[in-house]
Parts: sequence; C-alpha cells; structure tokens
Amino acid sequence: MKIKLKAPEAETHPDHPLLTLILQEVRALKESISRDPAANDACAAPERRPIARTREAKKITKDGNSKFFARQNPKDPSWDPTFPRKFKLGDSPFGPNYYYVDELQAWVDARAKRRLH
Repeated sequence: MKIKLKAPEAETHPDHPLLTLILQEVRALKESISRDPAANDACAAPERRPIARTREAKKITKDGNSKFFARQNPKDPSWDPTFPRKFKLGDSPFGPNYYYVDELQAWVDARAKRRLH
C-alpha cells in the first residue's frame, strides 16, 4: 500500500513516528551502500565455476581419446573412480559433456602427488 503524504500531512498522520523511523532506516542503508561498495558483494550473484567441454578437458588431463574415455568406463581396466564426473547442461542425451575445470585440475594434481621420486 502506497501512502503519498506531503511533509506537513506526514507530521499529523497517525503513523508519523513509524514513518519517521522507516525513513531514517532507509537513509542509513543508502548511506552505508554509497560509502562501502564492498557491502554490495553480499547481494551479488555467486561466482560461477569454470567449465570445459570434452576437448578442453582432454587438454587439461593430457589424455588421448581412448585413455580419456577409458578412465570413465567402469568396465575398462584403466577405469579411475576418482576421475571427475561429466554433466550435461541440456536435457538431450546427445548434447555435449562438460566438466568442472577446478575438479580436473585437482585430479591432475592428485595424480602428480602419487608419483614416485
């Protein structure tokens, strides 16, 4: 419900103290936002995780076609259950596969730590 009151009418309105408090809070919020732009970050959209299609994912893991897909196939001897899982953005089963880049890089780093010195 909108109430448009001129200044003299606002002082005689039955909700005058409440209106005054609301106006003070609104002014304080406006000032805090204008003074501290970092306060707006809480309202910002969450940061998106970078994704890669299969071609880029193969470049990150440095695998060829056969090895890349063998790592994801539980029936293959090269299957790796720790390999990042793929996902699709659309509903079609024929759509492209995507992988989270940070998961791929973490997997590569974990594999690198397993090497023998």
